Amino acid sequence: MAEEPRGPLAVFGVAPGPAPGMGAPWLLCTPLFARHPISMVKLARHLIARWHETFPVLANAADARNEAHLRFLRRLGYQLHPPVPLQGHLFIPFHRQSEHVHV
Repeated sequence: MAEEPRGPLAVFGVAPGPAPGMGAPWLLCTPLFARHPISMVKLARHLIARWHETFPVLANAADARNEAHLRFLRRLGYQLHPPVPLQGHLFIPFHRQSEHVHV
């Protein structure tokens, strides 16, 4: 969890993905998240490096309506894919490979 004196900014983590070596990163933000863009990018880059030690590939999907999160993912080096429908909404699949993985 990332927080400031006014409250939490975000809760985040990574879960094992559907394939060996794949992790599914997740992030839930509060409105305070947007007040700390540089700090959040630095923290995310640190976490991604640690997660890649266990999971060479990180992949999940984000709500296509959440443009701020999609920009955040691009900034962190995730590749975004065409939207797919899921339970009546469009989601954008995304993934990022460790620099040490060659496919």
